[in-house]
Amino acid sequence: MPPVPGDVLITTVQQGKFKLDVVPRGVPWVVPAGSYPPDRGGHVTGDRAFGQEVRERRRTLGLTQKKLARLLGCSPVTVQKLEEGHRRPSPHLARALAQHLNIGAAEIVAFLRSAQEAPVIPRRPVTPPGNPVPDGTRSSALPTPPTPFLGRAPERRTLARLLTRGARPVVTLIGPPGVGKTRLALEVARDVQAEFEQVHFIPLTTVLDARQVWAQTARLLGLTLGARPPLDRLAVHLGRRRILLVLDNFEHVLAAAADLHTLLEQAPGVRVLVTSREALHLSAEQVWALAPLGLPSPEPQALARLRRVPAVALFTERAAASWPEFRLTASTAPDVARIVRWCDGLPLALELAAGQIGPLSAAEVWAALQAAPLALLGEGPLDVPARQRSVHAAVAWTYDRLDHGLQQDFRHLGVFVGGFSAAAAGALGVARLALDALLRLGLVRRHEFQGRYSLLEPLRAFALEHLAFHGELDAAQQEHATQLLHSQDTPIWRSLGWVAAELDNVRAALRWAIGHARPDLALRLALGVSWYLEIHGLQREELAWFDEALAVDGGNAALRLQVMVRSATPAWQVGRHALAAGRLHAALPHVRTLGAAEEVGVLMTLGRVEFEQGNVEEALQHLEAARRLVEPGFGVSLNAGLRFHLADVHAALGEPGQARADVTGGLALCQQEPGLFWEAHLLTVQAALDLNDGQVLSARRALARALDVLAPTLHTRILTLALSYLACTYATQGADSAELQWAARLWGLVEAQREASAQPLAAPHQADLARFMRAAERHVPAAAWQAAWADGRALELHATWKDSLDRLRTEVSVLTLGVPVTRPSLKSG
Repeated sequence: MPPVPGDVLITTVQQGKFKLDVVPRGVPWVVPAGSYPPDRGGHVTGDRAFGQEVRERRRTLGLTQKKLARLLGCSPVTVQKLEEGHRRPSPHLARALAQHLNIGAAEIVAFLRSAQEAPVIPRRPVTPPGNPVPDGTRSSALPTPPTPFLGRAPERRTLARLLTRGARPVVTLIGPPGVGKTRLALEVARDVQAEFEQVHFIPLTTVLDARQVWAQTARLLGLTLGARPPLDRLAVHLGRRRILLVLDNFEHVLAAAADLHTLLEQAPGVRVLVTSREALHLSAEQVWALAPLGLPSPEPQALARLRRVPAVALFTERAAASWPEFRLTASTAPDVARIVRWCDGLPLALELAAGQIGPLSAAEVWAALQAAPLALLGEGPLDVPARQRSVHAAVAWTYDRLDHGLQQDFRHLGVFVGGFSAAAAGALGVARLALDALLRLGLVRRHEFQGRYSLLEPLRAFALEHLAFHGELDAAQQEHATQLLHSQDTPIWRSLGWVAAELDNVRAALRWAIGHARPDLALRLALGVSWYLEIHGLQREELAWFDEALAVDGGNAALRLQVMVRSATPAWQVGRHALAAGRLHAALPHVRTLGAAEEVGVLMTLGRVEFEQGNVEEALQHLEAARRLVEPGFGVSLNAGLRFHLADVHAALGEPGQARADVTGGLALCQQEPGLFWEAHLLTVQAALDLNDGQVLSARRALARALDVLAPTLHTRILTLALSYLACTYATQGADSAELQWAARLWGLVEAQREASAQPLAAPHQADLARFMRAAERHVPAAAWQAAWADGRALELHATWKDSLDRLRTEVSVLTLGVPVTRPSLKSG
């Protein structure tokens, strides 16, 4: 009779031969004299005599199956099959086992004979991965969630594949508080339950001692423990059955992970889905990091597209459950988008915010989030665990288990807005080891591509609240602002990429410095970020920071004067000419005491203010006064800038000869510093002069160079002006309909960009461009013209820059050779 699991195998030696006796399970038995191996008490219990000998020896030596396999030169699966009795070792493998398991000389003959004659136990059939278990053998113990599950389809498919076909039996779902690990785990378990005999959900929230994890698991599986250790009882019960265990909230009982490894060795048919804020660090573990839901982009989107964004879909579904009249409409969409972006895609935060709809409108929810976020997100449903009823409780579940040092580190990271580098965190006293620990716990996230870190906004609100509670907020914010100021003295501030990454941090530091009456700090930070803001068409914000910083009393007088002069530029650029002129005239007497170069700079800007308003004669007076002050030692940039302003004025005065002389002189200066900011300006003036002379090809050459020079910065103001004149080259006499409509698109783009940034074109430029627009419009049907113009308003500026530059390079090279150009109809998008 072949043995089955639970039978007892007794090996005895009779007349020099081994004899195997099978005692059925439950039948009393006595160990015969001479049974093998005598040095182990005369018997081996269980159904795998030789295999159990190997297992016990291995464990005594502290070897894992993997390590023993490496010593033997075989696979870990082979060792597993030997220990389970499903395979007999070859003579060579048996001798290797004897060597590496330290079998003594007195035992080796018996060991090798036992290996040779060890019975092979037939494997109990296990349902192959991917094959459903017959209905009659399935059972499930999964709680039924009270709300519908939305989204996460790719994650569900991937996790289901890992659980049923993956190489590792443990799949650990990690992620930050409130990201939806438990809910996703339940859905995945439901997706794959047809492939398991049983599926069991084991919540561990109430288990405070890691030693109680397996007792809790056994109880929930309906097992009676008795005197046997819970792990042994589970191992016997699970055996080779194909069972899925869902262990929920494992992060606070990580010490039990080692026992999980032992359990899996004894129950190889078991698969385990774990939710945790930290990985279990097992070799049999596949870690899957769950990210927050996808967010809408900051730019306005069509309602149909917005509804498909996962975070928006969850918010609107839960909001409609809270208030059936709620709809995502054109009026509610902007506030809903702001809310879900603030929630950073965390499902818990989204559901709690959506639950406020009804008593509050979407606009009121957004306002409340800005004022007191954790108070708003603190009244969840009563039928969920307490830690899931508020964002505060969800984060506190992990925060309260940190040591005091890590708690302080986490709190201080809350001062960063929009992300931070490891170096910036270190400057605030947060060591790299602490940062890594918080990362493992899901309290910090890392952006691999950028090499930066951040806190999800709801977690950041928690950190700031605790900073204030501990009386550390003001000092932390001051240190944050001071460190940014110190960075201003290094080359990184001259990197537009660095400023782009740190822009939100600079804004936060500015708010703190202004609010705490630190004038020098505010003025220096405003100066540091002003060039970036100007390049990106954010002159209104630039001017606002300057105004607020200047409104703070006190500070260094020379620094205040520098800011007063610099602030005139964004002022005139957004059409506030009187403010710009007033500041420049007020500063001029003080600037004259500093030197001629500083006075030239102020006079140039005064000339520009007058030019923008169309006061060309007054502009020329200021610029001529500046020219008289120029000295040989002045920098290239100042001289090239002066030549540009003079060229623009002379062109507007109808003096093309003098304007060309200024352009030529300015471009010669720019050759001394290739890529100088003023070069694109001068080339645009040259293109305008060429157009007025009917030299279209020459104008396109100049504009091609201008667009190329703009590549490093894509300065919005000069880029839109260059594109305006590029449109004029497509609107010249004899142009075909496709060219005329492309001109309309470019002008529509410029109009939209200038409106968005509140930057009007200079009065002389408006007059110059209007002539070309009127002439082009007469040759295109009104409906086609309006449609092309509307198309242009929807174009993206940087994409249009690239497309226009590519086309110009082709057209200029072809036209230079005298070959006709066939241009396809250009459409938005």
